[in-house]
Amino acid sequence: MPETKVYILIPVHNRRATTLKCLQALDRNGDLQRYTVVVIDDGSTDGTATAIRSQYPMVTILPGTGDLWWTGAIAKGMHHAAREKADQIFWLNDDCHPEPGCLSLLVQFLQDHPGAIAAPTCAISATGAVVETGCRGRRRLVAAPGKVVQVDNLSGYCVGMSIAVYHRLGTPNPKRFPHYSGDDVYTMQANREGFPIYLLGDARATLHDLAAPEYGFTAHITARFGGSPSFSMVFLTKKSRCYLPTQFFYHIAKYGHCLGVPLFLLKFSGWLCKYVAVSAFRKRLPGNS
Repeated sequence: MPETKVYILIPVHNRRATTLKCLQALDRNGDLQRYTVVVIDDGSTDGTATAIRSQYPMVTILPGTGDLWWTGAIAKGMHHAAREKADQIFWLNDDCHPEPGCLSLLVQFLQDHPGAIAAPTCAISATGAVVETGCRGRRRLVAAPGKVVQVDNLSGYCVGMSIAVYHRLGTPNPKRFPHYSGDDVYTMQANREGFPIYLLGDARATLHDLAAPEYGFTAHITARFGGSPSFSMVFLTKKSRCYLPTQFFYHIAKYGHCLGVPLFLLKFSGWLCKYVAVSAFRKRLPGNS
């Protein structure tokens, strides 16, 4: 049997130390030697590319100009992997460290389940808390050790798939989902096209830049922006999970136009009320008057 060509795609921007720690973890596991690792460096100015070339010359670096964001970087990496005749593609965030044997388990699972998409169980490094990275309907799910759980879509911390998914769907949409939701919308669409999605309880990865899950509106804006973020920062910047264009297209992709538009408006109304309430509360705190 020919060797499976596995490409690991890591989008990065100005997080040299974080990126190098990720590559160090892959090197320690032997994954740098087993698989082709591709870093998509989106215009970093902190010496990321130079450090990678010096310490990990086997890693391929694809440059960006700073406007790729997560989804554009992943798309660039997927096109590259397809041109190189990859059999499997993995997305990997640089703050996510696969544990020893994690990627090998996922690669073998994808070999045994042609057309599948698979992800490990992710835990926060500081607390060990497991993060619910898969969803079925509106329910967030995890996979216990020894279990395999089928889901409808995934967060993109670490996700592996057959190249057949790319050949059917192309890449996630960087215009509609530049930074957030490109991962879960893409995997949701792949699932609808007949590619089953699984969480593996025995494949483990650790998240190093996440203090706690950011499921709620307030938790997200506090973790990402702190203080008293402006309306523009919360709703009109691509760095925010609440970026309105992305949220609009997310609701359309998930629910269709007839249901998606009113649900988006309802969601935005709820967020706006919470934003006003949080802003008013912080203004009443001592020293903010």
